[in-house]
Amino acid sequence: MGFGKPDSIIYTNIGTCPVADKRLRAASGNEWFEADTIIRKSHQRGADELIHRSIKELATKEQLPFKSFGMNRAYYLMLVFTHFIFEAYKQDVTAEAIPVTVYPNTFRRKLIDFAVKITSRSRNIVLNVTRVIYETINIEELWKRCQSPPRIQFA
Repeated sequence: MGFGKPDSIIYTNIGTCPVADKRLRAASGNEWFEADTIIRKSHQRGADELIHRSIKELATKEQLPFKSFGMNRAYYLMLVFTHFIFEAYKQDVTAEAIPVTVYPNTFRRKLIDFAVKITSRSRNIVLNVTRVIYETINIEELWKRCQSPPRIQFA
C-alpha cells in the first residue's frame, strides 16, 4: 500500500456490526469505511490529547492542588475557562506575531518573558525594550490590537 507504512497494522471495529454500520452510513458516514480515512484518522490519534497538554502547561502543574474533589473540580473548571480566554487572545491579538498553535510555555517565553527598562518622565511610565524585541513581536501592533478588542456578534 503506497499511502501507509508497510509495517503498521491498524485494527478497527468498523464493519463488524451490521446495525452500527447501517446507522453510520445513514448518518452520512460513508467515508469511515474507506481505507484512506481510517489511515488518516489513525495517524491523528493523540491530537485530541494536545489540549490537555496545553491546559497543564498553562497551569504549570501536573497535579491538582487540593485534597478535596470539589475544590479540584472548581480549580479545573477555572483552568478550562482561563485556557479558553488564552486561546481567544492568541487568535484575536497575537496571531500575526506568533503562531496560534504555540503552547503556553512558548507563548510565555516569546511574548511575556523579555527584558524591559521601566522609566518615568513627565508623568508617564515608559517601558523601554530593545529594537530587536520591538520589531520581532511588533509591539506597536500588539498594543493597538489590545486597545481595540474585536466586536462580539450575537446571533
